[in-house]
Amino acid sequence: MKIITEQTIQSNQFIERYEIAKRKQLGKNSEQLPGAGDTFNEAEEIIDEADKTLLAETDNNKSVSIKSIPKRKPLPKTLPRKVVTIDLSLTE
Repeated sequence: MKIITEQTIQSNQFIERYEIAKRKQLGKNSEQLPGAGDTFNEAEEIIDEADKTLLAETDNNKSVSIKSIPKRKPLPKTLPRKVVTIDLSLTE
C-alpha cells in the first residue's frame, strides 16, 4: 500500500512538472524574448535628418482642406424613359 501511494505521488509530480514545462514552452509569454520587440523597428531607426525635417514641415503645414465626396446628381424627371421587356420562351 505504501509503494502505491509513493508511486501516485511521484506520478502526480511528473504530471505537474510536465504541465509547467508545457506552459513555459507553449504559453502566452514563450515568444517574448528580451529585445524581441525592437527587431523589426529598423525603419524607425533609419530615418535620417532630411526625413525628420520633411516630417516637421508637413506638421507645420496642416492647413490642408478636406474635400467633400462627390455625389451623383439624380436624372431629371422630364427625361423620357424606355421600358424594355424581354420575353424568353421555355426552351431558352
